[in-house]
Amino acid sequence: MLAKKLAQSIEQQHYSSLPEEVINKLKLCFMEVLCCIFDGKDLPHCQKTLDTFSDQQQADALAFIYGVLAHSLVREDMHTTSVSHLGVVIFPALMAMSQHEKMSGRDFLLAAACGYEAGAIIGKRVIEGNITSIHRPTGIMGPIAATTALSKGFKLNHDETISAIGIATNTCSGFNEWAEFGSDDMYLHAGFAARNSLTSVSLAKAGLSASQTALDGKAGLFASLAISLQSDNINFFSNNDYEVMEVFFKPSPSCNYTQTPCQVALSLTQNNDVDVHDIESIKVYCTEAAIAYPGCNGKGPFLTSLHAKMSIPFSIAGIFVHAKIEENNFHFPVNEDIPALIKNIELIPDETFTAAYPAKQGAAIELTLRNGKQLSASQEDLIPASMEQVKQRFIEAATHRLGKDNASELQHMIEQIEQQDNMQNILNLVNQGLGLN
Repeated sequence: MLAKKLAQSIEQQHYSSLPEEVINKLKLCFMEVLCCIFDGKDLPHCQKTLDTFSDQQQADALAFIYGVLAHSLVREDMHTTSVSHLGVVIFPALMAMSQHEKMSGRDFLLAAACGYEAGAIIGKRVIEGNITSIHRPTGIMGPIAATTALSKGFKLNHDETISAIGIATNTCSGFNEWAEFGSDDMYLHAGFAARNSLTSVSLAKAGLSASQTALDGKAGLFASLAISLQSDNINFFSNNDYEVMEVFFKPSPSCNYTQTPCQVALSLTQNNDVDVHDIESIKVYCTEAAIAYPGCNGKGPFLTSLHAKMSIPFSIAGIFVHAKIEENNFHFPVNEDIPALIKNIELIPDETFTAAYPAKQGAAIELTLRNGKQLSASQEDLIPASMEQVKQRFIEAATHRLGKDNASELQHMIEQIEQQDNMQNILNLVNQGLGLN
């Protein structure tokens, strides 16, 4: 029974056992989530979410708001082997519940570590094959990850934790049909998962029970996905390793699979004097997983910014046109040179890159100009946004919403979060920036 095994594993975790590097990584993950929340606030789908729920201060409404806003830029943290964005569910759930039940900074970080562990360890064994052609990994793993975090953070007992995980498993859902239209349901996956995790924990604390084998039983989640797994082979915190350390931060506000191709394209523009009107064709070599993921091989017409952010051809074309990686590359109306360039882009699966995936995400680009000249560049793996870059974009986003002094205070509190007796102090500033006070 995997739920029982997970409950036992998180019961054995203590803040004093967290390595310093894990603590620092969790702080950075929290900053990135808040950065995305602040930066995304004014986007149409975020404003509509805030308009719908902003007058509701219940924990489940706050969890939904935080989840949708955190997922709004498509620049959230990424755990490659589970193909999941766990932070945009774990932190919104913890943030929401922390405003209704007191939680210390130490408990907040420990809970988050447990959530990442659950979502990542289970996810990288479940999200395989053609599952992503239909199912959204974040929608499936998010409720389990966030419920595990809440169960630890709010000190559910053994049986309550098992029931909470079982209840949450019944909410694991999210389909990838949104990628066909670039529609808003992708953003809602994180909101639903965060909200449902709060409901699951609350019901379990109230005494409701759930199947102990909701994950791995003959009619459970794994069976529904046609996954054959032996729970005995799934272990959490093995060798005192923490899966959150495998999470990386995106340099580009777009799909995971666009990251390396974007960096290779940027390298070509920086090292060569290329006029987009002189480009005859672009061949992009990447992993089979990148080409197969819904929306990633899309060539338009593009209906929304999200539609464009999922497309490797659009992302690359934007780099060649704008010569930089930034959010504005995906704003509508798009530069007229982008759709013209997309027509000449071909994605080609590469055996070497595919064999190295998911440990590495490589890509190469061959550029042919109209005069016959050829240019090429390659990269064995993506280069994540650095700690300095994450902190810089956080302080910029926080300053925009809160002003310089409050933004600096918020950063200081997060960097010293283990000294916080009550997370409410941090969340008061966050809510101020969102107009939720």
